[in-house]
Amino acid sequence: EFIRVAADNWTFEGARSGKPFIPLGTNLVFPFSYKDGKPVKTNAGMWREERFDLARLEQAFKMMRELNVNVAKIALTGKVFLPGVTGGENVKIDPGALERFEQVLALAKKYQVRLWVAAPNHWDGWPSPWWDDEVGELPMMLPVLVKFWEAFTPRYKDETAIFGYSLCIEKGVVVPHLSGSWNKHYRPKFVTFLKRKYADLATLN
Repeated sequence: EFIRVAADNWTFEGARSGKPFIPLGTNLVFPFSYKDGKPVKTNAGMWREERFDLARLEQAFKMMRELNVNVAKIALTGKVFLPGVTGGENVKIDPGALERFEQVLALAKKYQVRLWVAAPNHWDGWPSPWWDDEVGELPMMLPVLVKFWEAFTPRYKDETAIFGYSLCIEKGVVVPHLSGSWNKHYRPKFVTFLKRKYADLATLN
């Protein structure tokens, strides 16, 4: 059954049974995946076809089940799920990536671990050269995410093994100690929004 927020707006429960659900979660990310028997340092590189290791993933799910973990946040990656995408007008999800995701989903159901699916991001690289770490967080990324979710979520609307989605993650807004695109593009707009909404600092606080 689906999990929903209970009437107290604080806890979770089964949508049909009303039985309390207490999430105990973890991130499911392999900091090292393997190629030719040797560790390759990469973040979330498990989605790449040449590194996708279903047997190793099953070990992870089995271990989670033994530890009573019942929710796992799993990160999708731009380079694998959106190859060749250069903007919101040509978003197409790679069928092979979807197939691998569904294999992971089957493991989640087998071991009764619900998935929290995180938006495709830059951990394993961007699909296009201009989607590097400098421009990957620009507003131009938002239409890509919208189109991605419009294509992705209808496939799994009846899938109770998915606990939830992180639709848009790591969008830097105000990061005073950082330079680069996050600060440059988001901070001025956010500050303008705050000044428009709140008359003075006391009201803001």
